[in-house]
Amino acid sequence: IDIKIAGADDFAFKANKFEVQTGSNIDMNGTELILDADADTSITADTDDRIDFRFGGTDSVHMDVTGVGVNVTNPLYPFHARAASGGDTAALFLEGPNDGYSTIYMGDVDDIDIAMITYRQDYNWMQFQTNNAVRMTINSDGRIGVGDTGQSNTGMTITQTVSSATLKVTNQTDNYVGNNIWSVLADNTNDSDCSLYA
Repeated sequence: IDIKIAGADDFAFKANKFEVQTGSNIDMNGTELILDADADTSITADTDDRIDFRFGGTDSVHMDVTGVGVNVTNPLYPFHARAASGGDTAALFLEGPNDGYSTIYMGDVDDIDIAMITYRQDYNWMQFQTNNAVRMTINSDGRIGVGDTGQSNTGMTITQTVSSATLKVTNQTDNYVGNNIWSVLADNTNDSDCSLYA
């Protein structure tokens, strides 16, 4: 069945489907587009310049000119998520293959991957990148490497190739003379094994 308006085929009913022909459109004018049999999953635009997605009777996802909000009516950022209720967890879940990566990119218009946080499933490492280079790695047994990927016999290593201080410890108190600013402990109970004082 073809529907003609002003002599043009604007709409057509065919077996199990309704077609809008090229150049035509459907104006919902803010009314609800129901998607399932019990009418509790739908898309609406009854608020000006915003699209709401309802699932199981609850408006869960909202889109406007700012971005996409999950359980947020008016998102403040391009993606804004909120836990649905007290005790819930607002989470971003990235699932990668066992031999791949899960990555959050923080680039700019000139360089999409200038900064990133990456979890390497192949090694079970967490890596932090700035200015297009990995700067810190936490490896699979919790060892930290700054400027390298960590060493097996050290809890934390700092490696750099520039001619400046490798590690600087500063006490910000007004009267720091005699204060303990660095301690190396043999265990978590004795804080006097090896200390450096200002």
